[in-house]
Amino acid sequence: MVASLAQDLEDFLRAELEREGFNPSTSSPRFALALDLMTGRRERNPGPQQPRMFFLPGLAEHGFYPRDKLAWLPALEAATSTLKGELSNVLSDTGSFAPYVMPETNAPQRDYQGMAGNQDWSAYYLWKNGAEVPANMAQCPQTTAILSQMPLCDMPQRAPMALFSWLKPGARIPPHQGMMNTRLICHLPLIVPADCGFRVGAETRSWQEGHAWAFDDTYDHEAWNRSADLRVILIFDVWRPDVTPEERHLIRSMLAAIDTYAGVPPRWEI
Repeated sequence: MVASLAQDLEDFLRAELEREGFNPSTSSPRFALALDLMTGRRERNPGPQQPRMFFLPGLAEHGFYPRDKLAWLPALEAATSTLKGELSNVLSDTGSFAPYVMPETNAPQRDYQGMAGNQDWSAYYLWKNGAEVPANMAQCPQTTAILSQMPLCDMPQRAPMALFSWLKPGARIPPHQGMMNTRLICHLPLIVPADCGFRVGAETRSWQEGHAWAFDDTYDHEAWNRSADLRVILIFDVWRPDVTPEERHLIRSMLAAIDTYAGVPPRWEI
């Protein structure tokens, strides 16, 4: 039964992708291989990237992505004071933040090492699962305008995601991996006490206020705040610059087909 259902899904995906212009012989070879990997026709050798949904082969392996390939980072960093100003207004109403990991409502409950429903790691969204959050955008018009100039990842019902993320004193985000290696997660630190850290793969860094980076979240990563003060960063997702326009179109089409087949909104995480 499992094999039959898997084949049914694969047949549906391939038919939908062909309607969107996909041809295994002439389309992106990387995407054709990625589709084979996702549907189990081929197996991937284990590596440092461990995406929980989709892997596009042939991309350079970078935990922290090289700054010189992200021309928009300096403009983002230059806006730090503006972003901090709007963040201070948001923090005056801490009830507007919600736990980043919300308990499942239609699946077996997982505790995520104590983070499910835990306010210690909380978020204030401007975009969530590809949809704007108008009330929050109205409170942060300059932040919204600045983010709109970034190469945000765009995938219906999934991206962009953009949020202020706090980590309370003494809290730790357990090691985890992201959904797909075709995007990068950007951090711009806005409030950073001492003794806060972040690990991606084998590399550990300390946040510095106003100094941004982007990383591949399909690497095992974790964060901690060992200080007595709140840590807050701006987080958003962007397309990897080495993913081609054709591949982006095929990825969006593939995800849309999966959603159509499933008949329910996806559960997605940044």
